[in-house]
Amino acid sequence: KGLVAQAEANLLRSLEISPDPHAPNYQRAVLTLAAVYIQQERYSEAEEQCQILIDDPTYSAPWIALTNRGWAQYKSGRLQAARESYREALEFRSDDPLAHFNLGILSQDQSRWLDAIRAFERAVKAPGMPSNFLAEVHFRMGEIYMTLGEKAEALEHFGIALEEAPEGQWGKKSRAYLEILL
Repeated sequence: KGLVAQAEANLLRSLEISPDPHAPNYQRAVLTLAAVYIQQERYSEAEEQCQILIDDPTYSAPWIALTNRGWAQYKSGRLQAARESYREALEFRSDDPLAHFNLGILSQDQSRWLDAIRAFERAVKAPGMPSNFLAEVHFRMGEIYMTLGEKAEALEHFGIALEEAPEGQWGKKSRAYLEILL
């Protein structure tokens, strides 16, 4: 709802009320607080919250905290640290769609085209890939294939992005590229 400051206050209060760092509710609050800090572009604080979970041997999904830490590092310009966080996340869960997706974005931003394509392909094939990310993944792959001069592959991915989200941001951008390319 965009009430980020209220969310932060409520999460901090929740952590005060339930101070057991190994309790699932505490861990969920820490993870959510990290996401709130990322939304507020408070990346170092987000990393600190993620690190709490990464260091906790009772936290059952460290790849999630590692992926979030990687995003905070990426957004703060610490690209190598972000790449290492994503790789570590994938050591825990090799089919994590968001770690692959974020690694693809990082690789694309570094003009590492083949690495980006591989990461995006793994994201699309991974179970649990959120549907709202599929259009973006295919749009990004279309952009990369355009850069590489592979028009047929670019058309294919822009078409898929358009099918996934015809009225969404990535569908509309894909439609614009398709109109140019066709």
